[in-house]
Amino acid sequence: MTKALPILHTIHQGGSEWGLSRYSRWVGGCNRKARLDEEAQQNEPPKQMTWSGAAVGTAGHLLMEHHFKGAAICRDAGLVRAAIELDKDVVLQHTDMFEERVWNEALRLFYAFSQSFPNRDHFGTPIGVEVALDSREAQDIARAVGIDPYTLRLDLVTEMGERQLDRFTSAHPLDGALEILKPGFWIVDHKFYARHNMYSMEQSLWSSQFTAYQLAWNAAHPDKPVNGVIQNTIHKLKTPAFKATIIPPPSKADKARLKNLFTIAVDEMTNRPDRAVPSINNCFPFGGICRWLKEGVCDGA
Repeated sequence: MTKALPILHTIHQGGSEWGLSRYSRWVGGCNRKARLDEEAQQNEPPKQMTWSGAAVGTAGHLLMEHHFKGAAICRDAGLVRAAIELDKDVVLQHTDMFEERVWNEALRLFYAFSQSFPNRDHFGTPIGVEVALDSREAQDIARAVGIDPYTLRLDLVTEMGERQLDRFTSAHPLDGALEILKPGFWIVDHKFYARHNMYSMEQSLWSSQFTAYQLAWNAAHPDKPVNGVIQNTIHKLKTPAFKATIIPPPSKADKARLKNLFTIAVDEMTNRPDRAVPSINNCFPFGGICRWLKEGVCDGA
C-alpha cells in the first residue's frame, strides 16, 4: 500500500543555477545587488519563506509539480486516509519551508485550479514534470541559446492529442497566438500573478524566457520539437481567475534579442560587478527597501 508522502524534497525556489533569471539580473538593474544576491544564495542556508508574492508562487509551483506527477494533494486527515486506502500517492500539508499563510494561500489557489480543471492531462499527457536538462545536453543547449553555461528547469512538458486539445480549448480561457494551437508537444509554464495586467499577453509573447526554453528543449530533444509554450496563469484574486497564453516559436528577432541580453549580462558581470545603480526601483523595490541598503552593506553610491 502506498504511504503518505510529506513534502521533504528540495524546494525549487525559481529557475536554475545558470538560467535566464541569473543573467537578467545583470541587465538594466543594479550590478552590486546582483553580485551580493548571488553570493548570499551560494553561502546562506535556506530560510523559511515568509509572506510575499514570490513565496506563494514557489509554494504553488510545488503543489502543481506533485499534481501533475499524479499525487493527491490533501490537507484533511480523513482525505489522506481515504487516498491511502485507494493506493494513491498523497502529499501532506507541510509548512516547515513556508510561513503558514503562504502555504494556505498556495493551497487556496491550487484547489481552485484543480477544481476548475480536474483532469491531470488538461494540458496534454505529461512527459516530464520539473524537467532539468542534464549535462549530456549542455553543449547542444549552449549552442542553441547562445551562452555557456545555460541551465533550465521546465515546469511541465506535455504531448497533447486531438481530444485533449478540444477539451483544453473549450474549458480554459485563452489568449495569445491561438492560430498555432495544434496537437503535439508543448512546454507549460505556471505563473502566479497578483492581478490582471492589460499588458501581460504582450509581455509573455515577447518573453526571452520562452525563447530560451524552446530553443533549449528543441536542441536537447530534436525528436520531440515543441509547438510553443502554454503560459498557465493563475491570478491571486479573491475568486481565483485563470488564463492560458499561447506563445509561438521564437522568431529571428526573438533570437537576436536573447543573444543581446546575454551579451550585455556577460559584459556587466565580468567588467562592472560592483557598479551600483541607485534608483527608486532598485533601492526601494515594490514599496520595500533593498536588503543590502537596509543592512548597511551598500551605501547606495
